[in-house]
Amino acid sequence: MAQDTDIIILDEPTAHLDLHHTIKIFSLLKKLVKETSKTIIISTHEVNLSIKLSDEIVVMTDKKIYSGTTKELINQEIFEKLFPNELVYFNKTLQQFVIN
Repeated sequence: MAQDTDIIILDEPTAHLDLHHTIKIFSLLKKLVKETSKTIIISTHEVNLSIKLSDEIVVMTDKKIYSGTTKELINQEIFEKLFPNELVYFNKTLQQFVIN
């Protein structure tokens, strides 16, 4: 960020942070995009936060790569393909994964 580039790529920027600080980082990145028009690409396992705060998401499964807005991916039922349903499932109403 100090180099002031148009595109910022971050790999797991919230790894090992507690929930409070993870949300602060995601919110800061969202604010940075809005205020500076930068493109920020992050890889993360924070799926629920990504669904809530990303403008566009790329979802990778063992078989295929999907991309689009949260709404588009929900309508295509992409999130339902991510995890085994016996552990967690995607709740369309809440727009997040919940424990079974």
